[in-house]
Formats: sequence, C-alpha cells, structure tokens
Amino acid sequence: MQYRNIIDSRGLKHRFVADYIGVSKSMLSLFLKGERNLAPERLMKLHKLLNIGKQK
Repeated sequence: MQYRNIIDSRGLKHRFVADYIGVSKSMLSLFLKGERNLAPERLMKLHKLLNIGKQK
C-alpha cells in the first residue's frame, strides 16, 4: 500500500501523522520508504486515521 500517497493526497502533515500514531517523524519516514515496519497497534492507528480497512 502506498501510504505516502494517501497521506499526501489528504493534505496531512507527516508530523501530525507521526504524533497521532505515536512514533517519531523519522520513524514514520523510514516506514513510508519501506525501510522499517510499524508495530501492529500503530498500523491500526494509521488505518483509523486514514479511514482505510484492515489489510490482509
């Protein structure tokens, strides 16, 4: 999934997203580049913020 595209298309600031899901801005950046994974509970928060369904 292209989280960066969804976040940017909705006009969300990366700092806001990082704060909302409880990670640093640099951790969010690494996740968006595919270099790190998010913990399941953080991923669920991201999905809630972006209003997207559970991924299989």
